Amino acid sequence: MSELNLFGFDHSKRGYNLAYRALQETSPDIITLEMKLFDYDGEVYLSSLFDGDLRYLDWVEKYLRKNRRGGEFQAACVFARRNDLPLYFIDKTSIPPGKVIKYDLMKVKNPHHLFKFRLSSDEFFRGNNLFSRNVFMARTLDLLVCPKINIGHIGGSWHIEKDNPEKATPIQDLVKNFDKITPTVLS
Repeated sequence: MSELNLFGFDHSKRGYNLAYRALQETSPDIITLEMKLFDYDGEVYLSSLFDGDLRYLDWVEKYLRKNRRGGEFQAACVFARRNDLPLYFIDKTSIPPGKVIKYDLMKVKNPHHLFKFRLSSDEFFRGNNLFSRNVFMARTLDLLVCPKINIGHIGGSWHIEKDNPEKATPIQDLVKNFDKITPTVLS
């Protein structure tokens, strides 16, 4: 049975512990994030988590558990590294979903080259409304599905709430290929 667990967060709150616990409880085979490939934000917030040995993560995790707002993304990266799981950034970008899934960040030799560009907020939001981003992420998730797969997706709560500010169709109503879909708002 294919399963999709969608975890939604308020990015302005501390989400590290909640995200890590949710991933532990659901034991995903693949983790996806509401992050864009080739975006500078990934470099700033996440790239150090791909470097060094796992002992480095112990040190970083002590800080993240206490202090980091928006730590749900870091929790997903740490969990993926510790459990040797595929990790994909699947938010809307200029390359199609079929190419996005070629970038498993745990297998890319130097993921730093994937975080090159900085978009202004005007550039990011022009044509990237919540609905179009949800459609893109849903299509990408559908490409990753296969029998007996469990995918854990970490993203903003607006992407899975039916009563979101833009009244956009949530991701769980757009994916087509999963047997079981569980959306959960955690913060």
